[in-house]
Amino acid sequence: MKTQLRNFLMGAGLTVLVWGPLLKAEDSLAVAKIPFDFQVNQTSLPAGTYTVIMDSNIVTIRLRNESTGKSILVMAPGREDPGKSEPRLTFHHYGDHYFLSGIYTYSNPGYTLRKGSLEREMERGGAAVAMAYVPMENR
Repeated sequence: MKTQLRNFLMGAGLTVLVWGPLLKAEDSLAVAKIPFDFQVNQTSLPAGTYTVIMDSNIVTIRLRNESTGKSILVMAPGREDPGKSEPRLTFHHYGDHYFLSGIYTYSNPGYTLRKGSLEREMERGGAAVAMAYVPMENR
């Protein structure tokens, strides 16, 4: 009986140690009011208020539209140190088309996103790119 209890407690402790960090729901939240429709990879998203959720494992970033409740997961391959800059979302802007290009929060490094096929096509077509910035606030 003592051995079974000891094994159970050791197994439970090991489970908490291994899976505990992954069970944490979210690391940081920020809110951005995006005044224009935009694209993330192949997905078009409407203008609106979005919550930016940095999952605790920092592998994925979730954008959740506050009015619809729908979310999109973003896997940002590039990291950079934003220094002391303000939290913001950055967009590449080609005429009427906006593409999410970077996510910078308070407590994490900056994340840059890959260009989707439509953005690459616009670039190849010679469209001039401009930058647009949307500030974020901690929640």
